[in-house]
Amino acid sequence: MNQDRIYVSEKDAFFLLADGIGGHPAGEVAAQAAVDSVASSLYKGINLRDAVRMAHLEILQRGREDAGRKGMGTTLVGLVIHGHNYEVAWVGDSRAYLINQTIAPLTTDHNLAEALLAQHVISPEVARELPGRNRLTRALGIAKYENLEVSLVDGVLTQGDVLLLCSDGLHSLVNDDQILSAFEMGEGLQSAADRLVQSALAAGGTDNVSIIAVSL
Repeated sequence: MNQDRIYVSEKDAFFLLADGIGGHPAGEVAAQAAVDSVASSLYKGINLRDAVRMAHLEILQRGREDAGRKGMGTTLVGLVIHGHNYEVAWVGDSRAYLINQTIAPLTTDHNLAEALLAQHVISPEVARELPGRNRLTRALGIAKYENLEVSLVDGVLTQGDVLLLCSDGLHSLVNDDQILSAFEMGEGLQSAADRLVQSALAAGGTDNVSIIAVSL
């Protein structure tokens, strides 16, 4: 089960999307805990990267206190906007894209295929067919990642830019060109998001599909 949290003020905003890990106990609990914890930290003025690390430790602690939830985990992608400046932090394979006539991924999945590509062990062609290619190499709440590394990128928004956050329920079935095409229709962010959900379902999607689309 996916969870999200959105906060918008006159000058600042943050958007959080978490996707509980399937096959692990209480994935939906981990996703909810992640967005609640990160949101609480951001309200207190804690920076995004540290807020995600603190959420990870909180989920670990909850798992230790409740045997039924031990091993629960979640991915998370978070976006903070200050005026025209933005930061994106992520752990796992929930993604962020920057869209404006073209589409550019802002995140790189933390999974087996991307790890091997980064080490130049395999080619992109091999990566697409690699058994277990989507196995996560980082996630919130998983004990072996206790010293969790949180990836972060930043940038400046210009007029017409759209920032898209999504779970793997979308990007595993809908490619970048299809995502871009949905926003080129000029029907607004909600219509584009609805179109993408329907595209994922039409492609045989059975996973949860979460989408947050943001523009100035």
